[in-house]
Amino acid sequence: MNIIFANREDAAEMTARYILLELDTFRINDEVKISWCVLDPATVPMTELWQVDTLRGLHAKLLESYQTQNWKNAAGYLEQLVGKWACQVDSYYAIMKKRLEDLTQYDMPDWTHVIDKQP
Repeated sequence: MNIIFANREDAAEMTARYILLELDTFRINDEVKISWCVLDPATVPMTELWQVDTLRGLHAKLLESYQTQNWKNAAGYLEQLVGKWACQVDSYYAIMKKRLEDLTQYDMPDWTHVIDKQP
């Protein structure tokens, strides 16, 4: 798995050759940047290739649920995704699992999915 920063338009251009999965959104020096997982389709098992669109949809629903603070749904999508993509994305899914466990314990009305990173 490779990770890049790209806007949605540039990421869309890469989908002709690669599988892109949105990861996290960062604010760096007041500029919002999206990180993407880039997978070579050749690294995805043949048994999963026919499911790429379904898996991509589940991943998108995971992020949507996470970003809208629907922790229960996010955890459900996460369970379905662990072990997919030849386990290449499992390290990210482990991070998301930990985040969800932490977020469900606290009431954070000002929480946002954008991660602030200042140099």
